[in-house]
Amino acid sequence: MEAGARSDGPPQVVVLGGGSAGWITACLLHQRWGPRGGRVTVVESPAIGIIGVGEGSTPQLKAMFDQLGIDEAEWMRACDATYKLGIRFSGWSERPGFESYFHPFPSPLDLHTEPHFIRNCLLARKGLDKSAHPDRWFLATRLAEEGRAPHPADNFPFEPSYGYHFDAHKLGGFLRDWAVRQGVDHRPIKVERVELDGEGDVAALLCEGGERIAGDLFVDCSGFRALIAQQALAVPFQSFTDNLFNDRAVVLPTAHSHERETELLPQTDAVAMEAGWRWAIPLTTRIGNGYVYSSRYVSDEAAEEELRAALGHPEGEVRRLEMKVGRVAETWHRNCLSAGLAQGFLEPLEATALHIVIATALGYMHPLRDRSRIQAASILTGTDFDAGVFEISSWCVIGTSTLHSG
Repeated sequence: MEAGARSDGPPQVVVLGGGSAGWITACLLHQRWGPRGGRVTVVESPAIGIIGVGEGSTPQLKAMFDQLGIDEAEWMRACDATYKLGIRFSGWSERPGFESYFHPFPSPLDLHTEPHFIRNCLLARKGLDKSAHPDRWFLATRLAEEGRAPHPADNFPFEPSYGYHFDAHKLGGFLRDWAVRQGVDHRPIKVERVELDGEGDVAALLCEGGERIAGDLFVDCSGFRALIAQQALAVPFQSFTDNLFNDRAVVLPTAHSHERETELLPQTDAVAMEAGWRWAIPLTTRIGNGYVYSSRYVSDEAAEEELRAALGHPEGEVRRLEMKVGRVAETWHRNCLSAGLAQGFLEPLEATALHIVIATALGYMHPLRDRSRIQAASILTGTDFDAGVFEISSWCVIGTSTLHSG
């Protein structure tokens, strides 16, 4: 690392890659260190596109926007966003009466019904005729079924927990513009090589035209390429393909059809398919559809045909994605933090990708307050930080509008 990099004061951070992951990380790091004199620079190549498929969130995203002070109506309008109260799973069980299940985001009101639901489950397991289907017991399920927004009257004593659906490309663009207005430096330039110093830390990004962008801390948001963590620092990648079989997706957005009343419900639909499952995500301008499948059991062509058939054979070109399922062995390695697809990718069933991005940034900032504590952050390396981040799922979400980052 360059001289002075371990002196007191907030760090100079360089984020490689934009998209939702890069700009979320930049916004959170800038909020923490910008007012103290720190500098956050985002370097992204205009020639390299983003995956931009993940269009659903957990309530963690709302908590992040609340912390940043970004008005919900402003960003939702700009990103074609709708509310998400949970996920409707259909076709996952053949048991009569349980062909469909709604996984709700929890609310404080559910604490009053949950004990009765658990009691009924216990009695039903003992053979008694008791209602144990979860759809009858939780607030978010009822709101979603009736197509209601999660904003109660002022005198309602509970605040429902909810996430969002959004256009991922527009979300990244909105956060970029907002971050730049706050003082984040945006460098639209292609990185050609990563420069390491004599100790093996990242010293700078070497860009086209001979430009050199140095920093104290580097965040790798370069997607599956993992240009810093895996290519430059040789951090091993741990594959999860032995346990998570789905490794590809075919994507086909469709227009709204007024004949289907369920299209604009505040929920993600996850429907079981022959070799995986498909999603339907309602935005204000379209329906996002995709089929996540295992290439071990179905060909790309057969998967596309199955998706088209399920959607009523719509016209339009599909996008095909190959997913690198697993994670880097160390999220924090030397002076590099991995985030987004550069950090890892899991089965997207619970829409936790951005949840993990946010949790990574917050978990990183908590022990690392300035440059003099860079070495102290090594406590994160390969220990509970890595394991904890990848145990996150929508079964465990923040139920308030405040993010705690220390």
